[in-house]
Amino acid sequence: ALHFRISRADGQGAGYRVIGTVPARGTTNEPAWYEFVDALEGVSPSTPTLWYRLEEIATDGSVSDFPAVSVEMDAPPGAEKLEVFPQPLESSAGSCRLRWVSPIEQSVILRIHDVLGRRISSPQRHVLPAGSSVITLPLPGLRSGVFFLEAAMEDGTRLRKRVLVR
Repeated sequence: ALHFRISRADGQGAGYRVIGTVPARGTTNEPAWYEFVDALEGVSPSTPTLWYRLEEIATDGSVSDFPAVSVEMDAPPGAEKLEVFPQPLESSAGSCRLRWVSPIEQSVILRIHDVLGRRISSPQRHVLPAGSSVITLPLPGLRSGVFFLEAAMEDGTRLRKRVLVR
């Protein structure tokens, strides 16, 4: 393959718009991991679901389409939403990305715990804007297993997300 083209639509029947490309590693029998992060430019905070389509562009110019997938974007009014990606994480990954959705700007303290509740990382404070944002969270060297990311807000609300590391 020459590269992959990523397209996004604001609804299942809406038209797709190319939002990026990722170079391919050519023809190989080796497993390869690819990553693309959508900056969500031009997406309304009220959009409940986005649709993504992946196309593989071969060196001869032929195109192979993959089935579209949907991503739920909505959070109930007044509620925060936290997502961790990619999932599962590789144990060698030095970071993960978080998608934060909130109706208001929030000061948040992020911590990682193991399944027994022991703190794995130092608390990290972030001021996250209203709406949707994506941040990169540095990770300590995590071994394979299940961990929890906790987001503690000033009002005492806590969100927890399971993080699987392989």
